[in-house]
Amino acid sequence: MNSTDDTLFISVHLLASSDLASVNKAVSLYEDLLGPLEQMRIDADTSLLKFASNKPKPKIVAVVSKQINGKPDLPDGHTLAASGQIFIEGVQTLCAATRKN
Repeated sequence: MNSTDDTLFISVHLLASSDLASVNKAVSLYEDLLGPLEQMRIDADTSLLKFASNKPKPKIVAVVSKQINGKPDLPDGHTLAASGQIFIEGVQTLCAATRKN
């Protein structure tokens, strides 16, 4: 568990071999258990997702997708929850997690 300011983060590591569907399944599970996803990045040979455990659990879970030309796919009515490089099927991939408002 890490803290920045008043936010308490719980970190979850995912295998580098995880596919996008598995990453989204993990986000759905852990947002329901821990709180909203707020950070994602690579940590050595795993993807590291950080959830804000002292914030209200979101009513709508975030969805992770690959960024297109370095920009998140942000449809109308969605907000950016987190972005960063994570592993998708063993490849470092720039991704964004968005949440419908």
